Amino acid sequence: MRHFPHPKGVLVLFVSCLSVVPPATADVQAVAEAVVEASAVHGGLCVHVGAADGALTLALSREGRFLVQGLTRDDPAPGRARIREAARYGLVTLERMQSPSPEAHPLPYTDNLVNLFVGDVSCLDRVGEVLRVLRPGGVAMIGGDIPREMLENMLRDANVKDATIVEAGGLWARIEKPWPRGMDEWGHIRHDASNNAVSTDTFIGPPRRVRWITGPFQPMATPVSAGGRNYYGGTIARDAFNGLPLWKAGRDNPGWSGDSFPAMPGVVDPVAVGDRLYVVDRGELRAIDGDTGALVQEYPEAGAPREILYQDGILIAVNWTSLRAVDAATGKRLWIRAATDPACVVIGEGAVFFIEGNIRRGDWRRLFRLDLKTGRQAWVVRSPKFNGEDDTYAFLLHASWAVYHDGLLAFEESTYTDYKTGNAIHVVSAKDGTSRWRYGFDGGNHFKQARALFIDSMVSVLNNNHVETLDPATGVLAQRIPSFTGHCFPAVGVGDYVISGEMSFTDVDQASVDSQRITKNACSRTGGIVPANGLLYVTPKTCTCFPMLQGLLAMAPAREEGAVEVALQVTTADTSPVETADDPGDWPAYRKDPWRGGAVDTVLPRTLREQWALPAPPRNVGCFEEDWAGNLFVRGPRTGPVAAYGVVVTAEPDGQRVVACDAETGEIRWTFTAEGRIDTPPTLHQGLCLFGTRAGRVYCLNAPTGQRRWWARVAADEQRIVAFGQVESPWPVAGSILVKDGTAYFAAGRQYLADGGVRVFAVDTQSGAVRWSAVTREMSGFHYYAGRGLEFDPCDLLVFDGDKVSFSRWLFDPVDGSETLVPESGFFRAGKVFAPRGLWTYGPRLYYGGTSRITKRPLAVYRGNTIYTSTEDKRGIIRRDFTKASLAKFDTTWYSNHARVKVERSGAEGDLSRTARLARGAAWAIEAFGEDNSIAAMALAGDTLLVAGMKGSLKRFNATDGTFLDELDVPVPVWDGLIAAQGKVYLTCADGSLRCYGG
Repeated sequence: MRHFPHPKGVLVLFVSCLSVVPPATADVQAVAEAVVEASAVHGGLCVHVGAADGALTLALSREGRFLVQGLTRDDPAPGRARIREAARYGLVTLERMQSPSPEAHPLPYTDNLVNLFVGDVSCLDRVGEVLRVLRPGGVAMIGGDIPREMLENMLRDANVKDATIVEAGGLWARIEKPWPRGMDEWGHIRHDASNNAVSTDTFIGPPRRVRWITGPFQPMATPVSAGGRNYYGGTIARDAFNGLPLWKAGRDNPGWSGDSFPAMPGVVDPVAVGDRLYVVDRGELRAIDGDTGALVQEYPEAGAPREILYQDGILIAVNWTSLRAVDAATGKRLWIRAATDPACVVIGEGAVFFIEGNIRRGDWRRLFRLDLKTGRQAWVVRSPKFNGEDDTYAFLLHASWAVYHDGLLAFEESTYTDYKTGNAIHVVSAKDGTSRWRYGFDGGNHFKQARALFIDSMVSVLNNNHVETLDPATGVLAQRIPSFTGHCFPAVGVGDYVISGEMSFTDVDQASVDSQRITKNACSRTGGIVPANGLLYVTPKTCTCFPMLQGLLAMAPAREEGAVEVALQVTTADTSPVETADDPGDWPAYRKDPWRGGAVDTVLPRTLREQWALPAPPRNVGCFEEDWAGNLFVRGPRTGPVAAYGVVVTAEPDGQRVVACDAETGEIRWTFTAEGRIDTPPTLHQGLCLFGTRAGRVYCLNAPTGQRRWWARVAADEQRIVAFGQVESPWPVAGSILVKDGTAYFAAGRQYLADGGVRVFAVDTQSGAVRWSAVTREMSGFHYYAGRGLEFDPCDLLVFDGDKVSFSRWLFDPVDGSETLVPESGFFRAGKVFAPRGLWTYGPRLYYGGTSRITKRPLAVYRGNTIYTSTEDKRGIIRRDFTKASLAKFDTTWYSNHARVKVERSGAEGDLSRTARLARGAAWAIEAFGEDNSIAAMALAGDTLLVAGMKGSLKRFNATDGTFLDELDVPVPVWDGLIAAQGKVYLTCADGSLRCYGG
């Protein structure tokens, strides 16, 4: 994406040495409210530079509308303590800037991300950097308790000409970032009222980077976008540049749309223009304020529309029996035209075109041109009514959409089936309705659809696996470019590109194709992808055609300066030796060991009782509850525990903090606040505590004291994005670090095609020194569609697979990092057993099972040659003992759940799940829970199998024969949050508490 130019003449001023007096503490809240009011920004991402003690940073979050991040040049600890005391850490975060000079270290955000920037006057040193991170329409408020003359002089010296000085508990320069020329919006479901689904955005190119990502993971309506906001179904508004939620309304025009073949009955696509959103709610046309979701105006004169269009201040409401034009500003009806079943309504050159007539009743289908402002008829043509009549306009009987462009009307005739015949476009003159030409073709997508895209003075159509360009005057084929099919959605255009397939950009000017299969368009008859605001927006889908990122996300093209490499940058704080030995009775890592077996050698007391409980961390999530709750990388307010060296350690993911408790008493020994979420438990090893964060960093602490030994920035740079309602790096690192024999292994990245791929590192645990690194950028030798239904994890926790380090479907040599891809392997070698790959269900994944809901995989624990796995319904437990012979012949292939579905439907013999394959020759099988509960956590402690239920209850079974021992009433646990260590049981609960059970 292009960078916005910095204002000329920006000087390094003396203000970096100036002491700017902050407002008095008692007035901080009033100042924050005044600053926000003066900015006229109503929500999104707020950055505060010069955060000092965190008071103003905290005050900016009071209404819960902003995700606030403070940057300070001082020690952030006092400010963090203030924010935690207010129970808002996570909603508000505070970081130390890496240098007093922002010129040496740019602001840690990607371009066009921040809604509101609040800074002291030293920020005028680099006002161009501030403008870089502001999103178009975003506002910077720079100032404080400073004399007007001084502020005016600083603005003049910094060559800032468009600032407005406002009084808001001090003097502030209000600087708004202008909307850049060449950045387009997408206000109708097919771009605008012309229905030509082609964006003029000059900032968009083939996707290379993730700009923002969040849930949900169920299919959702394709958005419209205007004023820097995306609207999903007229019920959900998000900031277009960072994806943060702005408002949600309970209207009957749903944001959820299933697989939309076709769209849900009664759904009327909204229209976005400027700061207004036009929706049909309970049969009435209404205007909604885009900032707040509040009702602005109602349009009773519009009737009960089933479609709406907007052009030049006029709303066209398409009813079942009429077309009505109303003034968008006043609601006054301009004209009404009776029409039976009006369809293919389109606006162009100051006119409204539409087809009407009930063919079931034997009517003609007639095509009209009406004046947009007056409704006066200019001309009409009709379809044939009887056999033998002229069939020039027979297409009026079947046309589904009309497109206007440059004096032409193109009518799309689509079968919406998998049959190739019957798809065509018909072009007539907009001036008088005379027929120009017809072009028949197979259509370019599943559920065949003809779509006309007017791009670069030509008409482009997607025809099977080719983009064809036609002369708009004659319909003569000009060129045929090999491309990719459109799948379950039609093509759209941007600039000289036709976008189809798996993010396939066909350049009709250069006759070339660029494909980057980070994800694909969502299934839809109308779109599935929206190119706008310099970004590409896709919605969730149930599709599992090939390995892809899932969720609601926005993607950006490659950086202008080229790709950046992820490289470890280590900072050392303490190198003194740590003299703490590991104990086999401890539980030092997530799922205990490098093979993540979930088994420990410890003897539990005959009777368990609760000994202590650490309360849940208090928190205030503002308006970001759904984004936080929808983060599948995070299991709850607190991670599962690990235990060693007399401490029990957990992390508070959204609170970005690690907490160590005394294993005997539960008293907090130490805490450590990091930059970014810690999504899974830290790892304890040789007296160290290691963990990664979603901000792209890895930390190594002294485990008994919490003192930092070293930390490393793993991300390629500090330019962060937004993910699941917090600021994150494009290269996040999982909290759980894999450690074995003094080497720590971790991965940074989201998906092997996004942001340059996923980098895997092996480093020395004591110093952070890099031993090797490798990058995954492709699935070499594996055809994408060979993996339909692939149980694939775009990003996964590392685990030892035999003697290799496994990351999803990649294996790395632990000595030199050499890579092997195993795309068809559904199991990994954990000592003397095979365990299902990714059984811990880390993050979203591809899942083919006839449902849009991503479920947890069955858990398993294992030791020696024995594995205990829960059944597919998570209510039963199976014990499988491997022998040398059964290990050698075990079939690890499990890559396509399409095969499972075929077996299920046919009734033939075969494995319906990976647990069913493990169950062959089982030593025993038991039912742990009935229909009212299911397994949420398992652990093996000596000869005792511990099982916790999703609705509470901790049961113990004899691991030898499966006999039931006893049951303890416990709170609902987090997923896989149960461990045992040194004769005690520790359980993290869904309410955020950590509980210890002993004798």
